[in-house]
Amino acid sequence: VVSQHMAVGAGYYMRRVGEFQAMAADNAGIKLAILSIGEIESFFSILQMNKAGITALSCECDQTIGSIDFDLALVHLIEKVALQKCKQITLDELRTKKTQIKILKTANTMKKSLTMNAKAQGTLECVGDNQVDIPILVTLEDFNAVIAEKKLLSKIRSMIEKGMNNIDVKDIESIECIGGASRVKGIQELVAQMFTLEKITKRTNPDEAVGFGLGWVGAMRSTKYKIPYNIGMTDIITNLSAPISLHVFNEKNEQVLAKPLDMYKNQEAFPKSKKVTLRFAPGKYRAQLREGEIVHEETTFELHKKNFEQFTDKEFAKAAGVDFEDEMISTKVKVIADNDGYFKFAGLTRTDFELIFDDKKTMIPNENLQQLTEEREVEIKKREEEYAQKMAEFEPKQKEYEELLQKQEEEKKLPENKDKKDWPKLEAPEKPVKPINPPEPPKEVEKIEKVPRIANMSQEVNVKFSSGFYNVQQKAQELKQFELKCQSVDQKQLQYDMAHNAIETVIYNARDAVEYGLKKHITEEEKQRILQICEEAHEFVQQIEGKHQTELLKKKTEELAKEFQQFYQRKQSHADLEDFLYRAKTEFEALKQRFTGAENDLVKKEIDLKLSEYLEKAQNADLLKIVSGFEDFDQVKKDFEARLKNNFDEAKKKEDELKKAEEKKKEEEKKKEASSKNDTPKEKDKSEEKK
Repeated sequence: VVSQHMAVGAGYYMRRVGEFQAMAADNAGIKLAILSIGEIESFFSILQMNKAGITALSCECDQTIGSIDFDLALVHLIEKVALQKCKQITLDELRTKKTQIKILKTANTMKKSLTMNAKAQGTLECVGDNQVDIPILVTLEDFNAVIAEKKLLSKIRSMIEKGMNNIDVKDIESIECIGGASRVKGIQELVAQMFTLEKITKRTNPDEAVGFGLGWVGAMRSTKYKIPYNIGMTDIITNLSAPISLHVFNEKNEQVLAKPLDMYKNQEAFPKSKKVTLRFAPGKYRAQLREGEIVHEETTFELHKKNFEQFTDKEFAKAAGVDFEDEMISTKVKVIADNDGYFKFAGLTRTDFELIFDDKKTMIPNENLQQLTEEREVEIKKREEEYAQKMAEFEPKQKEYEELLQKQEEEKKLPENKDKKDWPKLEAPEKPVKPINPPEPPKEVEKIEKVPRIANMSQEVNVKFSSGFYNVQQKAQELKQFELKCQSVDQKQLQYDMAHNAIETVIYNARDAVEYGLKKHITEEEKQRILQICEEAHEFVQQIEGKHQTELLKKKTEELAKEFQQFYQRKQSHADLEDFLYRAKTEFEALKQRFTGAENDLVKKEIDLKLSEYLEKAQNADLLKIVSGFEDFDQVKKDFEARLKNNFDEAKKKEDELKKAEEKKKEEEKKKEASSKNDTPKEKDKSEEKK
């Protein structure tokens, strides 16, 4: 669950993710304004974006203005033109349900046409009892006059002014307008007047901005797929009809708190957790988080009496602050507004005085020192005797082994045994290891005593959660009625409407893309060709008679989509190229930082050269062609990683060998020094005489 403005913000952020992630940690980033004109409601929001992620600064919603209001304004205008054109038609005939549906469809088509043209034409077919066809011509000037009369733009202006929340227009880097109705000329002129034309950007598709952003939000929150960025999202609460308040009831269903505690209000940031400390008497309780009469979550819990029986020394307990007359229990309640905007209980803890015994360690004389010393001496003597016995058995075996070895060496020197290679391998007897004396017994031993103390300890309270109190039977009945209503829909008419809307969407998106999204990726000749195809398709749609031609509409839609696909693929290939360059730079830099050391300097230079090669190739890429030739990146990265790792491992291996050689040299020097200290004076004199 995510709000519309945060979904749009996520999509916008990912289109500029390389720029935002490259910002310094202390960089405040940019402020983005979003104006959304929905079907029945609109909103204006300001978001701050930087390296840390997205933060909502303000949001203002108006449920009295939407694209349907502009459609109804056109309906009013079409009725007026129809009455002037055809005198035999009455207003009552125009207000019939069937005719109103026709007028609404015509109004919607004209509204789209007036976003790019000064005039819009249409035809009301088979109107009234006489089944008259009425041609309709509406000008942009007349449309703007009706909008002004109904004060639709004034409502949008008021919503924007409230949503600015004292933020200066100069601090806004850009504003994105989303929703199909945001293309209405009057709205575009209003935004340009309030923010200047230069601040209006079109980085997001007005029809797909929310869906595109939701896809990225899903990727960010997915447990299976991880995007390589840590993007935080801090939203603000905007849709509360009343503050979220904490209510607590006892077993008699009486309110325990003198007044419910307000925990969350509109315009507060979330996710956010809050804690409140309350005092309760022992017993069973029921706590609720409520929005007016709506229960968001309920929990039940039980508080047991304080354990005063543990304090046998009353004076000691009183000195530590224990009040035996106070039976009230201090309880900390934690609530949270989570990432999805849900309000929940996060836990309950109670605080009580507890008697704790700490370990106090002291050193005392060892009473068994003499006995342990005697046992040690006996053990030493036993080990020496066993060693002497093993040496007596070893010496004859060693002598015999040396004789055999000498004999074999002499035989090897004989001429007749010169070419003989299969000599038996002689195994030397295992020399006994000199025993190590057991350690001396300690003169002092450790004694542990238990020392009491009283401390405030917190412990979790077991709670049982349940959802809000909703009338399940009433909801089930409503669901059943809705299901019957869905089943009664004319499936053929539904398929026709879907096919009709699909082809109009393809035509509309193609015209819009020519002016904005595909502008850099098509030639003037291709632009004129696309507009001509759209015009022909529009005329084709106008000639469709009814639902018996649904398949014809579907076939035409597929043909148009196939015709335009090459241009969208061209644009997508360049968008993929931007993502690839950012990925290549990030992953190559990560490789260089992962494997440090001078031994890899040459490979790192090759990496920089390869990245420069990619950048040069990207800069030379023709905007009017599909970009390719970067498919080898994963293999190139894999080869570089293998070479870096190999060099790193070899350098580490050499370093380890040098360390071992130095340690061995130090050990030999220590042995020589120790042997020189153990020489007797006589041996020294003899050595002097020899010299």
